[in-house]
Amino acid sequence: MIPYERHEAIMNLLREKKYVRTEQLSKALYVSVATIRRDLAEMEKNGFLQRVSGGARVIEEPKDRPVEYMVEENVRKKKHIARLASRYLRDDQRISLDAGSTVLQLCPYFERYNNLNVLTNGLYTALELMKIDSVNVHLLGGNLNKILLDTKGTDTMSQIGMHHSDIAFISCRGITARGSFDPNDDETAVKRAFAENSTKVVLFADSSKFNKTFLNVSLGYDVIDAIISDAPFPEDIQEVCRNKNVEMLW
Repeated sequence: MIPYERHEAIMNLLREKKYVRTEQLSKALYVSVATIRRDLAEMEKNGFLQRVSGGARVIEEPKDRPVEYMVEENVRKKKHIARLASRYLRDDQRISLDAGSTVLQLCPYFERYNNLNVLTNGLYTALELMKIDSVNVHLLGGNLNKILLDTKGTDTMSQIGMHHSDIAFISCRGITARGSFDPNDDETAVKRAFAENSTKVVLFADSSKFNKTFLNVSLGYDVIDAIISDAPFPEDIQEVCRNKNVEMLW
């Protein structure tokens, strides 16, 4: 089991138990106590958990984690979502992409289409799209988050307002029957602006986001046209989507 797979397994145990001892993790994952301690130290540094005497406990709302780590998390789920989302791509589209790591997995599909104009606040996303000749990349300016490698703030918002997209692909940190959730005002503002300035809005929410809430409701179902996941949505979300005519894919 490679490190990020162990980290995901540790987080699954923490979400279930809220607190786990180092020895328990060692036995459950068949690795040494020293390896678990190194894992916990790295995960605490990246905002996943808090180390306490003899083990670790979950942090309900972790701080921003490095984008390099988030790209490697739940990769199969993200690729599944990206494959489903690719059906919305067309030649000559104007597309808005937020800086989410799931949205990043959509980038390879852009090679199949001609004359795409992409607006994004994600530096990682822009760098990936620059490799594709048929894509014109518009990277939004603003305050650069050095951990997430995205831009936010008044300059970013102003520039989004100057553009209109045919479709926006937007990620989230959590989703319930109320809508999608994100942890801070700046991130929420960017996603709302992308949605307001796009004809069609497609939301990405892998199954690890189900029934998670944060400080802000980013998007309600009145502005979402489709939601995509890697597993069936909880029944209460499905009911809202049916009532609001929101397409669901998984």
